[in-house]
Amino acid sequence: MKKKYDIFISYRRTSYDTANLIATRLKAAGYSVFFDVETLRSGKFNEQLFEVIQQCKDFLLVLPSGALDRCVNEDDWVRQEVMCAISSKKNIIPILLNGFIWPDTMPLGMEELKDYQALTASSIEYFDLSIERLRKQYLHSKSRRPFLKAIKILCITALSIAILILSLWVAFMSVARGVCEQYASSIVKGASAVHAIAEQNQMVMKEWAEYTNAVKYNAPEKKVKNLRSNVIDAVQLANTNIQTSWIVDDQSLDISAFHSFLLSLFGINVQEVQDFPVYCSLFYEDYCNLLRQIVSLDISNEYSVDWISAWLSSEEHQFVAFYADVLAVLSLFPSKSLDAFLQVRPEWIYFPYSIKIGEPRQYYDDISANAMRLAEEKIRGYESTLNIADAQLDEMEEQLDEIASKKSEFEAAVKQIEDVLDQTYSDMINHFSFEETDDQWTKWGEIQRWGKFLSYLVESYANAKKDGYVLSSSVTPERVLEKINQMLTAFQNQYADSKDYIPSVQAFFRDVSKGEREYAGVLVFAFSENKQHPFLKVGDIITTYNGVKLVSLETLKSEYQNTSDGLVIVDRLTKGHFESVTGKMEEPEIVGFLDIVEN
Repeated sequence: MKKKYDIFISYRRTSYDTANLIATRLKAAGYSVFFDVETLRSGKFNEQLFEVIQQCKDFLLVLPSGALDRCVNEDDWVRQEVMCAISSKKNIIPILLNGFIWPDTMPLGMEELKDYQALTASSIEYFDLSIERLRKQYLHSKSRRPFLKAIKILCITALSIAILILSLWVAFMSVARGVCEQYASSIVKGASAVHAIAEQNQMVMKEWAEYTNAVKYNAPEKKVKNLRSNVIDAVQLANTNIQTSWIVDDQSLDISAFHSFLLSLFGINVQEVQDFPVYCSLFYEDYCNLLRQIVSLDISNEYSVDWISAWLSSEEHQFVAFYADVLAVLSLFPSKSLDAFLQVRPEWIYFPYSIKIGEPRQYYDDISANAMRLAEEKIRGYESTLNIADAQLDEMEEQLDEIASKKSEFEAAVKQIEDVLDQTYSDMINHFSFEETDDQWTKWGEIQRWGKFLSYLVESYANAKKDGYVLSSSVTPERVLEKINQMLTAFQNQYADSKDYIPSVQAFFRDVSKGEREYAGVLVFAFSENKQHPFLKVGDIITTYNGVKLVSLETLKSEYQNTSDGLVIVDRLTKGHFESVTGKMEEPEIVGFLDIVEN
């Protein structure tokens, strides 16, 4: 009787190692896999291989670079295997290796191959993850576990041995509970240390609230000064208390293979237990860094007040997320190993008591995710620095308009304009230069702010020329463009995935600085899951949708809601210069859009 297979793997010789590794992993997971086809290819190919393909449920096609080039030949092995799978209506899963690109023109008869849901396996670091996705999301075949049947038969035929094993197992589980108690106590120790940080944060927030209220309601200068001193004292005391009482090692736990096995008996994630001290230490380092920043900032500056308030409030949400993560881990431990937790829990008054232990994992994951979302909203909601620059630019516009209207004070007006430009540039340098603590999107916002300043600067020079006078300020469009290019280069060096669109952004601001284009447009910066768009490319700057000029991403969203099948005009960078290209707005859900201008 011939053996039946669930999965057929088709491959090129150049992808043999990868295909073999896939086959090995699937076989280990209990699947019946047909892989070694070299001997059949040299023999009665059409009779034997076609029969195997027709009986399989899943057809895996491993595609290295140039894998389909020879499929134009009708006698090509891979072509014949694919055509058989297509005609047999098999579940075809293309597996895209590093360097593979779908050809613009598919081999005749294989056009529909591109329509099948493909799996990308281009990185060895994520190979196991790709295999897991293949098993859970792509395969129709079910894993076979023949050894379970063998164990079942063995248990039935050797009942006396099973009873002995059960007795040993009870004793074994007793040992396991002792090990669980050891690691549960370690987790409680780390959580207690983080709780101490939460306690110090409450003290700092109390002093900070009194100070901010005094600033907000214009309290006497002496009172504000005293409250400011109280804030600094509280921050320094908190920093001292945290550092002197911190007892958590910043290294992962060294859990032996035996202990890992014992923990796994209860479904405990060994990696989470192992890395928990590192998680606590990162929390500790981040908070100490925040305290140092508070001390170093000039908190008498009203614009710094909102920034610090946002971070302190964000920390409160992060404590909630941390506590939910702690309970998610401890809930997997047997209840008899949680004495340390039950003893210390009443003392954790700065962790939310409403979150109970023993709930399903999803319950804690939802709480943690929601708390982190609120924390991020607090930080991203902070826009006081941007408001400063907005006020400065608005004030500069008013000053320039007022000065330009005074013809009798022409020379003084020109000098005042130049002073305003110099002062604004200086303020921009102070407030909108990259800091180590800035995240990716904060840095992008700072680049946008410099772009807005560049646009206004170009307009000011153009108006001066139009009105018949020359500005001699050292702040020129060329100088600001140089600053923007420096920031873009630093941005690209830090975030490698930006290399495909940074050249377009540089060319955009170059043209703005020369007065050769409007300060408007929407940048295409990525596609989800490395998909290809029928028309758009990374680095395209969308300027028009359905005949409407796009100022920002909000304009594009609004126009797309009105008409979802309109034409788009994009500027596409070609050999250092933009070319205008027209096409259809299709599959916007896979496109990553980004504002290149500041609203």
